[in-house]
Amino acid sequence: MISSPKVFFVDPMSYHNLALYDYSLLSNFEHIDFKYFGNYKYDINDQKVPIERLYEYNSKFSFLKIFSYIKSQRKLVRNVQREKPKVIHFQWFKVAIYDYLILLRIKKMGVKIVYTAHNVVQHYGLDRYTRMYHKIYKIVDVIIVHSEKTKDELIEKYHIPEKKIKVVPHGILSFDHVDSSKIREYIENFRRHYDIGNQIVFAMLGEINFYKGVDIVIDAWKSPRLVDNDNVKLIFAGKGKYNRLKELDTIKNTIVINRFLETEEFMALLKIADFILLPYRQISQSGVLLTTLHEKKRVIVSDVGGLSDPFRFGKIGYILERLESALLTDIILTAADEADKLPNNEVWEAIFHHYDWKTIAVKTQKIYEEIAVD
Repeated sequence: MISSPKVFFVDPMSYHNLALYDYSLLSNFEHIDFKYFGNYKYDINDQKVPIERLYEYNSKFSFLKIFSYIKSQRKLVRNVQREKPKVIHFQWFKVAIYDYLILLRIKKMGVKIVYTAHNVVQHYGLDRYTRMYHKIYKIVDVIIVHSEKTKDELIEKYHIPEKKIKVVPHGILSFDHVDSSKIREYIENFRRHYDIGNQIVFAMLGEINFYKGVDIVIDAWKSPRLVDNDNVKLIFAGKGKYNRLKELDTIKNTIVINRFLETEEFMALLKIADFILLPYRQISQSGVLLTTLHEKKRVIVSDVGGLSDPFRFGKIGYILERLESALLTDIILTAADEADKLPNNEVWEAIFHHYDWKTIAVKTQKIYEEIAVD
């Protein structure tokens, strides 16, 4: 049997749900010598996964963010030089041009490089990033993606050899470690403050961004069939600037909470909702989706990235075949009418089995072992 190599696992963005992703993966590794480099804001209090806090760029302002990140990457290189790992696994890059230079240095040391492409390109629509990621994808040894659609997108967009890309699902995210009594308190407060009763609740949670199809939801909800419908309610909750949210101010069956949500607030709103809206334009995989699945909530998703993958196991909502507001209006009304048609336990069991962290950890560890002996 091949012995597990020494691995550096590197995530500059290891806080909130990204910290939970790292913890869920790393805590399921077995018989592997790894060292975890993460962010100072890593917020999971469990010593099962020790962390070396290397990155603090997000506490800085303006150009100091870049300077801080570059400084941390230099420290990482010194650790690689000193400890000589067989494999280094990056989760995110923040300064693509500089990160490419770092990868060149690491490559010259004979270290194998794995990169998880949570997004195909971190900055959608900017050609300079597309060109830079083409270089990054060329130099790394293995690219991990979370769905077959993302694999196909990488091959088509960057002409990457298929054998270089490995599909490993993103596991279900569980926030069971947070304060449940605080979640219950938020549920009561939200229901009372926003007059949430027996309506069918549709929610769009997390950071508000155009690529998530926020405008499609707004246009869909402005339909007279929803504006004057007392049986449904829409919740927009999350941080992000988007001027069109003001268009919902005069619609009585909408709730807009445009600010950063504490984890307990996010979970409270998720538990209140009947359906989570994910009409994304672009995505590889969504942490919101994987948290939603843990709560056995139904979804309305666009057919991009891995959003529709859970539907292979049963009907857990609706797939928006085209990014059209009128079509979304129709689906929302259908969902409200069929709100009592819940997926059976067999469907959820199949989903939980597919997105099981233990299986994901085994697949990831196998990738390390294979490339370490090449």
